[in-house]
Amino acid sequence: MLKTRFSRTTLFSLFLMGLGSVAPATQAQEPGAAEQVTQEQIRKEADQNIKYLSGHALRKAKTILETHGDFAPFGAALFPGGKVRFVWAVPPGSEQENINAALVLGAVRQSLQAQAQNGAILGSAVVYLYQPSESKSDKPQINVETEYLNGHAVVTATNYEQDSEENVTFGAATQRDYEPKVFVAPANTGK
Repeated sequence: MLKTRFSRTTLFSLFLMGLGSVAPATQAQEPGAAEQVTQEQIRKEADQNIKYLSGHALRKAKTILETHGDFAPFGAALFPGGKVRFVWAVPPGSEQENINAALVLGAVRQSLQAQAQNGAILGSAVVYLYQPSESKSDKPQINVETEYLNGHAVVTATNYEQDSEENVTFGAATQRDYEPKVFVAPANTGK
């Protein structure tokens, strides 16, 4: 189980500190005061938690594929203390034939975004299937868009194969940074 060393409030405060809203680091600490957390420590924790959440999401996708053969986009939320909960707009095993994947994807992101804006979660993952092209040489992918409250966002694309017995085998994976879609400032409604 993942253990976080910093509370969500501490990480958010430290994130704001990184934006230049604090006293200089040369300020003397009071005896018994908490040790200063460095930007490097925050980045490492964010990376570890993103990997942890992404791993949970990918394992869940594999289980659903092996059980049901397909799935609609879904989400995962990382709570303080390491608990992961899944977000379903369309439950696993439901009919996939007439699903509007873009609409489902938007609903999942919106649900996770509400939790992020309320400060309830540390990280989010949005999971969906992707077929690069109609070419038989291109393998299908499971894409996992993972974000963390410090603004770090990566998408991991993992190729997979599914045999006649529905067993899933993962192949090559690629990862790249992307623009956050869940941990973003609330839209100004003009009120």
